[in-house]
Amino acid sequence: MFRKTVLFICTFMLCFGVIWLSWGNYETKAKASTGTVSESKVTYSFDKKTGILTISGKGDMPADMQFRDNQKIKKVIVEEGVTSICDYAFIGCKKLKTLILPDGLLSIGVKSFVNTNIKKLTIPSSVRTIGQCAFWGCKRLKWITMPGDFKFVYEENEPDEWEFRIVSTSDFSGFAPKKITFTTPLNIENVSALSAKYLVVSEDDPLYSSINGVIFSKDGKELVRIPSERTTYRVPDGVEKIDINSFHYTWYLSDEGDQFCSRLKKLYLPKGKFEISDEAGNLEPQAINVIANGTDLSGRDIELLTKYCFSPYINAVNEECRENPTKWFTEGFKGLVKLLDNGCVITNDGLILRYFGEGGDVRLDSFITGIGAHAFDYYGVPREYDPEQPGQITSINIPDSVTYIGEYAFYDQYKLESIVIPSSVKEFGDYCLAFSGLKKIEFGEGIQEIPAKVCCSCGQLETVILPESLEKIGAAAFSHCISFDIDVYSGFETLPNLTEIGEMAFYNCKMKKFIIPEQITKIGEAAYFLNGDLGRNPEDAEIIVMGDVSKYEAGFCSGKAIPTFTKGIEGVKLGIQVRIYSNGPEKDGKYLFGCSWQNIGGIDGYEYEASANEDFSGSAKLDTKEYSGKVYIAAGSDKVKTLYAKVRAYKVIDDKGTREYTDWSYVSVDID
Repeated sequence: MFRKTVLFICTFMLCFGVIWLSWGNYETKAKASTGTVSESKVTYSFDKKTGILTISGKGDMPADMQFRDNQKIKKVIVEEGVTSICDYAFIGCKKLKTLILPDGLLSIGVKSFVNTNIKKLTIPSSVRTIGQCAFWGCKRLKWITMPGDFKFVYEENEPDEWEFRIVSTSDFSGFAPKKITFTTPLNIENVSALSAKYLVVSEDDPLYSSINGVIFSKDGKELVRIPSERTTYRVPDGVEKIDINSFHYTWYLSDEGDQFCSRLKKLYLPKGKFEISDEAGNLEPQAINVIANGTDLSGRDIELLTKYCFSPYINAVNEECRENPTKWFTEGFKGLVKLLDNGCVITNDGLILRYFGEGGDVRLDSFITGIGAHAFDYYGVPREYDPEQPGQITSINIPDSVTYIGEYAFYDQYKLESIVIPSSVKEFGDYCLAFSGLKKIEFGEGIQEIPAKVCCSCGQLETVILPESLEKIGAAAFSHCISFDIDVYSGFETLPNLTEIGEMAFYNCKMKKFIIPEQITKIGEAAYFLNGDLGRNPEDAEIIVMGDVSKYEAGFCSGKAIPTFTKGIEGVKLGIQVRIYSNGPEKDGKYLFGCSWQNIGGIDGYEYEASANEDFSGSAKLDTKEYSGKVYIAAGSDKVKTLYAKVRAYKVIDDKGTREYTDWSYVSVDID
């Protein structure tokens, strides 16, 4: 009787095509893709005849409930009560065409539906997090309805391995979704994770609207995002503002930096006057043919478009650009730019956009008002495209009419050895003279500031002439100018208005002598770091500080050069770093902790303390004339998690042994 009953039940199940798979009936604690842990009672059943997999229960889908590469599943139904889809749940299920998700679902995991064949997708507005590449490679997926305010979740182990888009193709073959409709107000940064030709925001969105599938501000006057799969777009007339991010936004994370995402190749700008905003950061440029006929653009606006749409590297590697490099400017900005006989493309208001001349001596006329970003930039031009290096200039005059020099303006012009910057220049872009072959730079009288990073990494730079009008040298202004080998700046005392030297201003230089005059009241961190690997014994370098160190906003004593303080050492902060420590108790149950610190001149010794307690109770102490030391620290009764050290220099100022001290400098290290 028992055998007959079992046989009857099995026959009944087979006839109706219902089989509970041996993959499992889970009732466990599962970790959600958001990283939170909650009670989960989730099971699944599979109908072999129809290919329908049903997930039911309450709570999160367990992390190990995965159906990788299962080619029998055709449809997945997630019932109400299930709050998450786990990471990698259906990756490679190529027969999966239909997905039904419930209201109340909160999370969709990383790579959960990669390379499936889902055709249409509705993601409930309740979903708060969606994982990296959740629907990557779904070539048949054309229509998506989803919330706009979700949070993007990266893969924990290897976040840079794949693109971070949620939906796109895996082979860049163009099979991207046609339309994505948002049901809740849009977080605009989420657009970077979505590939589509049309993006439609919710009618209730307080910030954005959609016009023909392109995202604008609510009033339609600012262009905000062009969908990444558009190849051509004409901006409607009447638009008052175009954000560079509208066509130039991040989509891929890699060791090489962020890359652009749009497939856009041609962009028609609206007629009339409008504003162009730049918040794109350091994203790589892309080749976009900009058509600006009939527009009213300033030189700086055109410069901005040039920066992101036609870089020197694009000019070199794009075959059409190499054959006719000026075409991008003269056709796209017809009536707004012109090509001069000396090879400069300039705007109507006198801004040089790009140089296409033969190199050598370049003469600029008095109608030139500015030198734009990357104007003479030679970086990125592969030698196979330019083996003769004809674009390398050897000299250039900058007329008094120039008020602006843009970022990377002379980048990689290694044959340019000397330049004079007139006092008319009021604005400098980052790295505008950097990474060039300059040996001599003269800043004209009247210039008050040398901004950050202007001259950094000029490896051949030997001489700099500074004006008496100079008030500030910016952060990293001359960093990595490794050929400084003379007393270039011993004349700082002749600059009566210089009061500020920025952070790392002369970092990694090898000059012999710095005299810091009394009027300088602000010195940035590591302003005078002298590297010991540049062919000179750094202890030979000399820094003489004439002013009251206590007035300085940051300690600058780091590196190996020996500074001397003529007005006392009070207020000086020593650079200190960890050299050696033990992860566990050693000698007599104690911990070894050793440090080194800045050596300074004119002092009698250093006091070094180390402790297992942040308040330095029970510390081990050392009085030494060396600029390094080590001690053994008593652990106490509690388990040691962190070791602490501090150091200060002292000078004996009378026969009684009274000491004058620098400030304490601190360092700590966490131990296993």
